[in-house]
Amino acid sequence: VAIGDLVHFKVFNDTHRHQAGDRLLKQAAAGWSDELRATDLLARYGGEEFALALPGAGPGEASEIVERLRRATPAGESCSAGVVWWDGAETAGELVARADDALYEAKRSGRARAVFA
Repeated sequence: VAIGDLVHFKVFNDTHRHQAGDRLLKQAAAGWSDELRATDLLARYGGEEFALALPGAGPGEASEIVERLRRATPAGESCSAGVVWWDGAETAGELVARADDALYEAKRSGRARAVFA
């Protein structure tokens, strides 16, 4: 599972207006969808955040997929991501919370990167 967001999306919105921000979100979702496997699921999680389910992907494959998405971010923008693997025992809420924590670590450590937890 990964949670990602567009870096400094608020600044983009404030600079280019909300209609351009809406277009950027749609372009990002379309571009990222093109980089996924048939089994993957991309969903808007809130604001400029997106959740990504990567069933059966091991660390190497998940890393490759997330980096493809980062490179496919449109309009010269970038994204940050937090990526986690289910431990087999935690709840869905705990899994998503860990992914969110990893995303915040990516932001704290300089943004425009993925953190794998």
